[in-house]
Amino acid sequence: MEVAGANVVGRFRFALERFGSPRHRSHVAQLWSLGHLRTFPMKRFISLLGLVALGAGCQTGDVVLRDRVVGTWQIETASVSYRPDGSFQFENSAGSFQWRNGGTWSVKQGNLINVVTYSSAENTAIKVPVGRVGQGKITFVDAHQLVIQDGGGVHTFWR
Repeated sequence: MEVAGANVVGRFRFALERFGSPRHRSHVAQLWSLGHLRTFPMKRFISLLGLVALGAGCQTGDVVLRDRVVGTWQIETASVSYRPDGSFQFENSAGSFQWRNGGTWSVKQGNLINVVTYSSAENTAIKVPVGRVGQGKITFVDAHQLVIQDGGGVHTFWR
């Protein structure tokens, strides 16, 4: 008398022999066995693709921020104009004192970076040194408000 399932091993072996033979394997399996497809390069490709996408995402974010920053902004008695060509001009007056400086600006990884290339002051000896690099994190920007956080605190500009 035969017990149910006693021939399971035989049936399983038949399936392995039949579908494991080169005649019945898929083309992908055949290419894989020939060495045309490898897991390591595919993993490397996927990792590289992820890094490129991450970098593109940061760059795209910076481009959007840069486009939103362009224009003239006011804060108390000062104004700063960020031009599309990457230059900026800052002006501030307090009574008879006046300061002007300008230079280049950029947005990198969400940070607004200013590099002073010229500086002048009237009725005061205090002025921003040429070569000074100012940097602050853009925490918010829209059509009317620009908020920058740096070592000196949070600064809100309006237009």
